[in-house]
Amino acid sequence: MNDIQNKKVFPFESKMSRDMEAMNVFCFQHAGGSASSYRKWTLEVLPVKIICVELPGRGMRRREKFIEDFEELTDHLAQEIYTKNNGAKFSLFGHSMGAALAFKVCYKLEKQYGISPSKLIVAGRQAPQKENLLEFKSYMGDEALIAELKRYQQTPEEIFNDNDFLNHILKEIRKDYRLNDSFLYNQEVISTPIIAHAATNDVEATKDIMKNWEQVTQESFSLREFEGNHFFVLDDQTYLSYLVKDILA
Repeated sequence: MNDIQNKKVFPFESKMSRDMEAMNVFCFQHAGGSASSYRKWTLEVLPVKIICVELPGRGMRRREKFIEDFEELTDHLAQEIYTKNNGAKFSLFGHSMGAALAFKVCYKLEKQYGISPSKLIVAGRQAPQKENLLEFKSYMGDEALIAELKRYQQTPEEIFNDNDFLNHILKEIRKDYRLNDSFLYNQEVISTPIIAHAATNDVEATKDIMKNWEQVTQESFSLREFEGNHFFVLDDQTYLSYLVKDILA
């Protein structure tokens, strides 16, 4: 991977504190997000290196073809992470759809490349063997998608008042939901410890729902609960410190 392509795939990285052993943390975003979702984390000097993963067709890779098949995309991401990591210790983090991406990538890194992360940290997503019957599906209409965006309260109100821009946003986000709909669980079980993060007001990924992640690892499992809604990982100013603490524990 040349330097220009590497920068597009991993556009934002944090600086590490001095005298710390290298630990890379590859971060996968929610549906509708991009690598910039975690950019503010990379502005901190931390005892780990936060590395934001950019999907094809998003952010700095927007000129590339978006991959709507989960298996194809995670094959692609596993290869890129294996190359980028270059033998260093690493962990994977994913929020919402990103948790499912991180899980599949973890499995493929173990099976195809013979390497395991130190930790897999998943936030705000049901375990892969479970289905969320409440979430938006890509075959639903625009009104349902708009309702979904308003429910999560992460889209600025002015976007809903600009029909041309709104239609563009809906078209792009719908691609992510088609990707999400293509996820299939094929009895994968990983050999990496899992830490699950749940929020008190995230009704689709409560503490009880996220306990099911324990069934897909042969290693240790633990769960931490936070105050907040589905986007607690971005809204809670203390979240990053807890994430780093769990990675290094």
